[in-house]
Amino acid sequence: MPYRQSNLTLVTHSEFSENPDLAPSMEESLGEITDQTFNINRLRKALSSLSADHRLVINLHDVEGNKSSEVSEITGISLGTLKSRLHRGRARMREILTDGTF
Repeated sequence: MPYRQSNLTLVTHSEFSENPDLAPSMEESLGEITDQTFNINRLRKALSSLSADHRLVINLHDVEGNKSSEVSEITGISLGTLKSRLHRGRARMREILTDGTF
């Protein structure tokens, strides 16, 4: 599987030393991190509750960012079956995430 570069950007302390108002407050940062962690955990739980077939194609396509043709090649699943599994898997994820279970 190809390595995907993170969207995170490292910022040195000196970048904020000239204008500390540009630095995010610790309180806001912690709140955002908490919200993101909560959402990531909900998504992981919902994903883990899918069937193995749906979980595999969603993981390869939506999480890892492979194209449909690549997922088809990796898994040996026909393109039509792949698209059907993606559609049904996403619909099930929506159900799980909107019913309040996670």
